[in-house]
Amino acid sequence: AGGVNNYTLDDICFRQCLNCASLPLHNLVLNASLTGSTVGLKWSAENEMNTSNFIVERSTDAVNFTSVTSRPASGQTNTLTNYQATDGIQAVAGASVLYYRIRAMDNDGRYSYSNVVAVRLNKKAGIQVWPSPFTDNLN
Repeated sequence: AGGVNNYTLDDICFRQCLNCASLPLHNLVLNASLTGSTVGLKWSAENEMNTSNFIVERSTDAVNFTSVTSRPASGQTNTLTNYQATDGIQAVAGASVLYYRIRAMDNDGRYSYSNVVAVRLNKKAGIQVWPSPFTDNLN
């Protein structure tokens, strides 16, 4: 039946992994909406143990993101917490789409990202196909 495991310290391998573990943070979800020339950003996070702050990042190409603003984490809590921020977009008004994400920073320098959301700046009435599959015109 059950035997005795005779392991010694020589049988166990320990490894150190820097910045490779996932954060304890859960349910980091971002939503965005456009009102005039301001983007409203709302996000929620759960289990913020050891989370220091949230950095709002913006991009015009969904690849290269820059920091827009930040918010401190609410502290050592494991409940769902809601946050919000705004972004005045006058400096990037020429863009047709802006992309946003949240970078959650841990106290020890590790980080994780939220989902990426797209905000279209050139909203027009009617139906639009986006991105357009046509280059010039329809025949």
